[in-house]
Amino acid sequence: MLLFILIFAARTTAQEHQHDDHHEQLGEVSFAVSCAPDAQKEFNRGVALLHDFWYAESEKTFSNVAAMDPQCAMAYWE
Repeated sequence: MLLFILIFAARTTAQEHQHDDHHEQLGEVSFAVSCAPDAQKEFNRGVALLHDFWYAESEKTFSNVAAMDPQCAMAYWE
């Protein structure tokens, strides 16, 4: 969790660039968490975005996961 906080603290405006086709460029991630099945898929997308340095988009995705499943503790990772 500390690593995640440090990554967000160190991000720069240049790293928050926007791409139109970023969904098609993401790799596949399987990060098992105890969330609802539909939230799990969205959570994996958030991790893939994070690993591809899409910080702003991953933050939105984790917020969406928390809205989908408020009991999913990992959604509050951000």
